Amino acid sequence: MTRKTVLFALLAVLVATSGCSGLSNDTTTTPQSNVDAAAVQSQALAAMENASTYAYELTGTQHVQGATVTYDASGVVNRDRKRMHANTTATATKGDRTNTVETETYVVNDTRYISREGVWRTQPLERDAWSQNALGRQRDILAGADVSYVNTTTVEGVETYAISVDPGETSLENYVKTRSDVSGDVSVEDVHVVQYIAVDTHRLRKVSLEMTISVNGQTVDQQFSLTYSDYGTETTIEVPDEATN
Repeated sequence: MTRKTVLFALLAVLVATSGCSGLSNDTTTTPQSNVDAAAVQSQALAAMENASTYAYELTGTQHVQGATVTYDASGVVNRDRKRMHANTTATATKGDRTNTVETETYVVNDTRYISREGVWRTQPLERDAWSQNALGRQRDILAGADVSYVNTTTVEGVETYAISVDPGETSLENYVKTRSDVSGDVSVEDVHVVQYIAVDTHRLRKVSLEMTISVNGQTVDQQFSLTYSDYGTETTIEVPDEATN
């Protein structure tokens, strides 16, 4: 599995799922015939633009080249102060071989601090990294997409509108190339994206994604579920001393 394929897999932190494995027990209610999906879309985009702090959790699975990779991640983001902290566990299984990698990441201003297997390293952020945070990427997917109302459901106790999002294959292929550092021939063969928008605050509470994509002739199947919480909650994010020594 190449580095670019792995980066592409982390479209996880960019997109999310549809009715696949969730992080919460969602209870579907009777669909409402008077829900205007375009209005929900507009309200959600405004709420995403104004969100400065939030937490997220991610679960995902990727199938590629006979291997299965599972992802579990959680993080907190303070966009105003340009700080983030995340923990990610990725487990790759192929045949009877299994390899697990745990990664801890801090981001402060324009620097990323990464710990893997107890070793810290630093790297500069990409040019538009803060606009392309876990929530900003979802905004890019939603903006300009065709949307339709699915149903009304609860996500971790919050009533939400489930909105089917179709960004278009060309838009999504360009997004994968520009946001995931994937070069070459990219085609989206199948994709299903649902975003769950809080009825009262219009904030994004969950995204789900099922996608089959071809990168340079290599088929990648992905399923991801991403939930958001703790909007507006201030969390102290401090880089540990060992990361800077």
